Amino acid sequence: LEEEFTKMVGMTEVKDSIRTIATMLKAHRRRVERGLTTEDMSIMSHMVFIGSSGTGKTMMARLVARMLHHIGLLSKGHVLEVASKDLIAGHCGQTGPKTFAACEKAFGGVLFIDEAYSINPKGDSAFGRECVDTLVKVMEDHREKFVVIMAGYPECMEEFMETNPGLKSRFNARFMFYFDDYTTEELAEIFVLELSKRHYHLDEGLEDRLPQLITQYTTQDARARQNGRLMRTLVENCIANQNRRWVHLDDNEVSDTDMVTVKEEDFVATGYAPKDPLDPWAVVKIGRLPEDPGTDASPKPEETPSWAHLL
Repeated sequence: LEEEFTKMVGMTEVKDSIRTIATMLKAHRRRVERGLTTEDMSIMSHMVFIGSSGTGKTMMARLVARMLHHIGLLSKGHVLEVASKDLIAGHCGQTGPKTFAACEKAFGGVLFIDEAYSINPKGDSAFGRECVDTLVKVMEDHREKFVVIMAGYPECMEEFMETNPGLKSRFNARFMFYFDDYTTEELAEIFVLELSKRHYHLDEGLEDRLPQLITQYTTQDARARQNGRLMRTLVENCIANQNRRWVHLDDNEVSDTDMVTVKEEDFVATGYAPKDPLDPWAVVKIGRLPEDPGTDASPKPEETPSWAHLL
């Protein structure tokens, strides 16, 4: 587990805090085993992960579940990821049982609720209140059976915590973690890791220029909205462009190295650019340099690559 923690890019403060908590819980459990204390620390294990999308909250939740299982606090160590639709029913009186059923599935592990504020966005939903009331009760009555991790954006989570007097009290302040956005250098690290997972590597000398390329070929808004997730999209686009570059060549014209090397030109090769600006595939400025403001990045019909010769 420590090796996986170390390999995770960024999140230095979060990782240090979780290591400290793991040590504290492990020491407490050993004291309990020797009869030196009867204090119940399971209620302290519920957590809040606060940060933008794509900052590693879900990945960290999975590692925390395994860590708590290793310590002996959780019997299974699995993670049940849910959203508001998995907790709230369509008719009055059905949300409580549906929420409890989700909690039951998480017993022995972690119930991870991403964008938890969507349960009761304005604090005035009867269904949302029923869901939160049920969660608060189950977190108290069955606190030794599972851990709840709620996650979301900072401002929204702060407002959500105030919608129920008992909700905030279920989370110890020490167990609230703030996930910072990745820096450009950290995004470059993630890009290289994601590329290597797919058995590709960057062309010689390109890694040093990668932070500049990430800034150049992605929008600032996209980096803020998607963070690490954006890098996976950028990797997939680069690989698609790289494949298009050599796949039509004969075997004697392309080496093994050519097949697994991503070059700078793969960041800008002509391809399809979606019209929807919120589409994650729109983050790569395809076919136009970013210094060319106002130009239409969509390829002209005659520029659209043809795959007919491959069939």
